[in-house]
Amino acid sequence: MKRYLKPKHTTYVMAFFMALAMSCIMSLVLTIFRLGFSWHSLLVWPASWLLGFIVGFPVALVVAPIALKLARRVTGV
Repeated sequence: MKRYLKPKHTTYVMAFFMALAMSCIMSLVLTIFRLGFSWHSLLVWPASWLLGFIVGFPVALVVAPIALKLARRVTGV
C-alpha cells in the first residue's frame, strides 16, 4: 500500500477521521432528537455537521494527546 503521508502525521490524520465520524453521528442524532425524523431534519443536518466538524477537529487535536497520556497512565503502558 502506498503511503501518502509520513508516520509522524498519524496523530493528525487520526484526529481528522475521529472528528469527522463523531461530528457526523452526533449532529445527526441531536438534529433528529430536536426536530424529529423528517425531511426537514435531514436538510438541516449537513449544516449542523459542518459546524460540529469545524469545532470538533481542533478540539480533537488538543484532546487526543491528553487522552493518550491518561490512557497510558491508567493502563500502565
